[in-house]
Amino acid sequence: PIGPACHLVRFLERDGRMYALKELPVRVAGHEYDILRAMAGRSLPAVIAVGISESSERGTGILVTEYLAHSLQYRRLLMRLPAGPGAYRDRLLDAMASLLVDLHLGGVYWGDCSLANTLFRRSGDKIQAYLVDAETSEVHERLSNGQRAADLEVLVENVAFGLADLALMQGRREEIDDAVEAAQSVRRRYEA
Repeated sequence: PIGPACHLVRFLERDGRMYALKELPVRVAGHEYDILRAMAGRSLPAVIAVGISESSERGTGILVTEYLAHSLQYRRLLMRLPAGPGAYRDRLLDAMASLLVDLHLGGVYWGDCSLANTLFRRSGDKIQAYLVDAETSEVHERLSNGQRAADLEVLVENVAFGLADLALMQGRREEIDDAVEAAQSVRRRYEA
């Protein structure tokens, strides 16, 4: 585990396959399961929900998703790279913008776009982003301009927080202003 998490996530290996199990309130688990299945049906970049288990006594559910092999959380990815701005961070920000574009074109309002709710996979010089948390997401036939703008605003704010938090964690307080500028660049990347 690395970074903040709202819900307990455990990993299970079964028959040579890995699964992520996330415990949530039962209603939220059911909603996220439905959203992830709808996204899979639209071939959107997200983890794949394979099951849900509900405990009516406790009012909780366990959402089971396939483990996204060879993926990394943004903290783990950026901590392996030279600190601060650079080509790899630019690729990560490109991947975030591309993910949001793909989701919006697919009719998905994310609702809580952030680096923390995303997994990244490196392939050579490219980085692909995948949605990993769909608790607040909605699937529509098409999104309105307002929905897209709201999602983008949340993304910029959360990317700024994520990059600034990482800079502080690594003792690089001087890079906080750069984190805000980098987050603003995601808006430009999305619009491009």
